[in-house]
Amino acid sequence: MEQIPHLLGVIVNLTDYTIGADKGGEVNFFDDFDIDYNQLKYLYESRLSGALTKPKSALVIWEVGHVPTVESVEDMLPTPVVPPVGG
Repeated sequence: MEQIPHLLGVIVNLTDYTIGADKGGEVNFFDDFDIDYNQLKYLYESRLSGALTKPKSALVIWEVGHVPTVESVEDMLPTPVVPPVGG
């Protein structure tokens, strides 16, 4: 949100959101012994991704008096970088 000034937050309803996992929902397990505390520590890790699948269902919260127009929001967004095709 540092790139878009006066934007306070975005609220979505998770029922409008679709969540998925790569590699069939693979879960990684790590363990390590912490010598400082004489403890065996465990970590489970998984990667998730998601997308808002219901159009216009997010609420955008702006600072009072700073609601931008559509054109000014498009100017605030970073320009996408398209990789070159071919060799």
